[in-house]
Amino acid sequence: MHGGRFFPPLLTVFLAARMCAQNTGATLSGRVLNSVTKAAVPGVPILLCNRSMAPPFCEIQSAPVTDDSGAFHIDGLRQGQYTVSAMPSAGFSPLSLLPKQINLSGDERVDLEITPLANLRGKVLDPDGDPAPGVVVALDRLDCDNCTAIDVSITNEDGEFAFEKLEPSGGLVLSASPKGTADPQSEQRVVTTYYPSVIDREQAEPIDSKGIDLTGYNIRLRTASAHRVRGVVLDTDGKPIAHAIVSIVKSQTAIPSMIRGIASIGSHDVPVAEPAETNGDGIFTFPSVREGDWMLRAVGGQPAQAGSAEVNVEKEDVENVELRVALQISIGMTWDWGDTPPALVEPAAAAVAFSGGIMVIDTGPDGPAFLPLDTPRNYSLLEPAIDAPEFRGFAGKYLVGPGNRAPAGFYLAAVLLDNRYVLGQVAEIAAGDSLKMIYKKDGGSVRGTVEKGDDSTIVILMADPTPTARIGYSARCDSNGAFALRDLPPGDYTAVAVQGSPRDQLGPNFLTTLAATGKRVRVESKASVQTDLRLDQ
Repeated sequence: MHGGRFFPPLLTVFLAARMCAQNTGATLSGRVLNSVTKAAVPGVPILLCNRSMAPPFCEIQSAPVTDDSGAFHIDGLRQGQYTVSAMPSAGFSPLSLLPKQINLSGDERVDLEITPLANLRGKVLDPDGDPAPGVVVALDRLDCDNCTAIDVSITNEDGEFAFEKLEPSGGLVLSASPKGTADPQSEQRVVTTYYPSVIDREQAEPIDSKGIDLTGYNIRLRTASAHRVRGVVLDTDGKPIAHAIVSIVKSQTAIPSMIRGIASIGSHDVPVAEPAETNGDGIFTFPSVREGDWMLRAVGGQPAQAGSAEVNVEKEDVENVELRVALQISIGMTWDWGDTPPALVEPAAAAVAFSGGIMVIDTGPDGPAFLPLDTPRNYSLLEPAIDAPEFRGFAGKYLVGPGNRAPAGFYLAAVLLDNRYVLGQVAEIAAGDSLKMIYKKDGGSVRGTVEKGDDSTIVILMADPTPTARIGYSARCDSNGAFALRDLPPGDYTAVAVQGSPRDQLGPNFLTTLAATGKRVRVESKASVQTDLRLDQ
């Protein structure tokens, strides 16, 4: 922010003269409210963007900000299409910066809501019901695939823990893991326990931090037949790697899905214990792992190396596990645009997004996205170049699908891995492989309206599944619930409308919801189809 002007991420804003040319005289007013209490929020700046200008003109309305009643008033505006949003202040979530779209032609009024940060408190008890001090309590996402915890707290002498200033989110999960080593003579050991006192992560009760203070989230630690798992992380030369992060998980076999424009859903790993860190000799230890077949995953070293290994825990401790890791590999990439390639664009930094533990690698405006399915989730990426692109990651199985920033008018029609079609499929990618992206311009479009929809509504269009995966496309509605999905490959799809944040809505149960409530749509080449949806289908 500089001089009252705002530069949104990933959007280059060109400053223009004050919007006072012809067709001025429009007025915008409204209030900013606390989304939970509906109380007025004073002192909030308003971000106003004129979308009718090319390029869009955005300006922070710093004089005046909202008054004591939460009201704001801006006059002398040019008529046209705008987005307006409140800039959250201290104690409120930056995620509240979701703009509303308005058509400003005279005196217009719009009310905005911002969501306060939340606090979460509880207590951990031992199996006998007494306070458990020194327990590691982690807060992360229920649909997260072995990702870094949102926050970690250590219980005090009374077993109490607290998380403060949490962003509004749904689908959070609490886990409690005792520190120290377990009794080697005991077959029944205290294991990682999830709220409300269950040992299977899939049975954990999801928590919503929607701007309210949460109390009484107590966990009573459970015991189970468990044993120690100990091993060493080695590089390709057999040398130990210190400070590597090792996770032990249960691999899920659900069909993975990728959606253009939003994060992915589907296949993910379920942690069965808190991650461990190797010592100076590369040794890692999990003191208490439930019996079963698990997967060990490790990432560490400089530059980053990664690897995985299966482990069976049954009746006794597991010792001397060797977990070998390898360096990243480079994959060459080329593009085929047909007879009418797009104008050359500047290369863009690789964009990375996590959801359900699957990493989306979007290699710039011209690139596809890749979802690694069986490798650890910590990656080092290279910026691609248009004339000599490459993908850099770890060898393994990848779901190959469309990126979300292809040039307008084009869609990804095929991806060839060494001349083998792999778009919408899970493919094994190894060093020395090459990818070729083939784009076409005969895409269709789907337009329509979502009943009772607004600019927080998202329409998902999922293609029929391949034997190994599903590919989808998405678009956000405007303030009237209208939507448009463009540059779609011809074919059969299922459409559904969801409300709110994609991260909250598109969890592991999304595909079940899609099958139960979705509406069938057929997209023809170079044609537009109209379909109307309801949020409560």
